Amino acid sequence: VSGGRVSSELVHTVDGAATVAAWVGTGVPPGWDGVSLLPTLENVPHAAYREMMICCSSTPGNGDCARSSTAKLIDRPGALLDELYDLVLDPAETVNLLGDPAYATVESALRAEIDAFHAR
Repeated sequence: VSGGRVSSELVHTVDGAATVAAWVGTGVPPGWDGVSLLPTLENVPHAAYREMMICCSSTPGNGDCARSSTAKLIDRPGALLDELYDLVLDPAETVNLLGDPAYATVESALRAEIDAFHAR
């Protein structure tokens, strides 16, 4: 694999196992959440791996996160404050946009993704 390249793909840690499985020729197991990143590593043109990803904590009370290529919602349980960030304008996640009317549609879409994930 040649180095020195940068990718803006939206990837997740579960893609590591899927990539190794594809690399050794076993393929990605059915139902596996990860996708093989071999096309990027081999510099082969490909469609986007995913438009959205969900990260759910295995620790009760830590909450969930929905992330697209442009925004991130951290959905915390109870009285803890949720967070919403515009990753294009604020990649360091310094300005919480939760409740900003300009981001209501983005927030709603990310919450719907978390709900859909839990409904599976």
